[in-house]
Amino acid sequence: MDDEKKEIHVLVLVTGSVAAMKWVELIHKIMDEYFDDEVRREKTKLYIHSVATNAAKPFIEATEFGGAFPAGSLVPTLEKNKQILDQLRKKNERKYPNGGGLYDEVFVKLGPFTVDGYDCVVQNYNDASEYNKSGWQKRGDIVTHIDLRNKADICVIAPCSANTLAKIANGLCDNLATSILRAWDFTKPLLIAPAMNTHMWQNPITKKHIDAIKGNHGKQAFGDGVQFLDPIEKTLMCGEMGVGAMRETVSIARNVTRVLNEYLKKKKTKNNKK
Repeated sequence: MDDEKKEIHVLVLVTGSVAAMKWVELIHKIMDEYFDDEVRREKTKLYIHSVATNAAKPFIEATEFGGAFPAGSLVPTLEKNKQILDQLRKKNERKYPNGGGLYDEVFVKLGPFTVDGYDCVVQNYNDASEYNKSGWQKRGDIVTHIDLRNKADICVIAPCSANTLAKIANGLCDNLATSILRAWDFTKPLLIAPAMNTHMWQNPITKKHIDAIKGNHGKQAFGDGVQFLDPIEKTLMCGEMGVGAMRETVSIARNVTRVLNEYLKKKKTKNNKK
């Protein structure tokens, strides 16, 4: 149908840096930047798929940083899940029967979510998403890391910890996020926003890892293939001043939107020539 909206899929990988506390903020900034365009608002529906590693979840869940709970604007699409979330918010509950945390028990189990004012769906995943009832059980079932790899038009790792950077450089894939990256289609854009202590950022091995990633994957059909959004200088969580903090979420969101638009235009031009 002519009035059917085109689906656009953005994949956000969140790894074990303190900057993971900005996870929900980043999702909102991506929506703000993406829908700051009348054509995109009218013609497209945005899907944001968010994957958090186990190391990222404590920062997402830290009460000091608040996150999106209990006052957040992510609204479950299912009515029964809306009621569960409302009850948890009223109680300000952060303890769950099976011992899980906020990310697993709220943001994964009660999803997908919508956000008021945007034609957008946010679906969150954890390592268990690969094998739970909605994931792989038998031959022919969806393999989550491949499904997300295939759906995504763009992937951004924000924050990308020193540990995850090392895993990517050496091809390790021991969780859902790195499994997606090991299988990634490098004709699609991949943005990496490192975040770590200054001494870790300045360590020579970090440059080797970045050079390895650029060298292995940089010469792809999508121009530079992999783009690094380098960290900024500020007072870090440890109290030290230096370069290593993840750049501001609005800057990351603007880069995601810019690179996504460039990719989609090139893809459209290529398809029109067929």
